Amino acid sequence: MNEKEAYRDYVLSAKDSFLGLNPGLSEEEVEDYFSKAKKYLSSRFKSSLEKYKRGEITEEVLRDGAGRSAGYCMGLCYDTPMDD
Repeated sequence: MNEKEAYRDYVLSAKDSFLGLNPGLSEEEVEDYFSKAKKYLSSRFKSSLEKYKRGEITEEVLRDGAGRSAGYCMGLCYDTPMDD
């Protein structure tokens, strides 16, 4: 598994989930929010990556499900600052 590609897929899944809760946001607003949440996303990904390495989750769950979970949380907290 390529971790960089997995992280890219993870972030794309997070954005898709986030937009499901915030469909009216512009692409610029989404990118701005995600750039402020890099530390959060990275931390959540690393935690999920460790679960993958221990065999607790599949690669598909790492790339898609974990990203959707992070994006959902971000969507619920959209009005809360996500500064690094």
